[in-house]
Amino acid sequence: MNKLLFSFFLGLIISSCSHDDDVNQIELAEINCQVLKYQQLIILDSILYRTSLVYEGNKVMQRLNYGNILSGSTGQTRWGLSSFDNIFYNSENKVSKIEYAANRFDLFYYTDGNPNPFKREYIRISDDGYVSKWSENITYDESGRISNTFFYADDPNYPYVEETTINYIYNSDSNLAKIIEVYRTSGNTTTTTVDYSEYDSHKNPFKNINVPFIENRPVQFSRNNYKKKHTKTIYTDGETYSSDFEYGFSYNEYDYPLIAEYNCH
Repeated sequence: MNKLLFSFFLGLIISSCSHDDDVNQIELAEINCQVLKYQQLIILDSILYRTSLVYEGNKVMQRLNYGNILSGSTGQTRWGLSSFDNIFYNSENKVSKIEYAANRFDLFYYTDGNPNPFKREYIRISDDGYVSKWSENITYDESGRISNTFFYADDPNYPYVEETTINYIYNSDSNLAKIIEVYRTSGNTTTTTVDYSEYDSHKNPFKNINVPFIENRPVQFSRNNYKKKHTKTIYTDGETYSSDFEYGFSYNEYDYPLIAEYNCH
């Protein structure tokens, strides 16, 4: 009888511990970290950020851009707010417009039920009121990741041929492996290939930014964070340019890399 009681209570203890472990794993999995600041710089032991996001609930409403700006009449520079971008949403809470400085903005268009835009229009208004427009067709793969874009001057009065095609290639781990960009204008062609490798196994914070910022495309759709980047550009005359970057990360308690400031909840 005592052995039966001991086995019964031991089973309860094991079951309770297993339940606690499951709850802890669920709680950790459910915690998301909003990116508040990114594009980190360390200058004279001070941590600075080029980009800051302003939220209303879970929606990004503004992107603040920082850099060296002129201070007063002395011509000296200081670190400060250089510009800001406003984000607007449609009735379905999808980003419909990003308004930049200097009379520039992006418009986004969607098909029913798709969270990602299939078309972008970039509009620029000159000081004399002339409106220039470029359009971009965007396609995605079966997993909802961006796979191809075609960007072109969409103005019959624009005097030049200008277009850019970009292909995005992913590896078997659902991370971006390569970008191939071909830029054509007035008989010249520039091809840029960017290889991404040595991904970590940790969470990618940029997947949580639900705004189609063009600059975030190389990181927005990957599962993890790349630590190595190789870029090679070939110009029309055969001249080439190459660069390599390597990164090392530390991580917070929620498995996100410490390349940003977060609000975790």
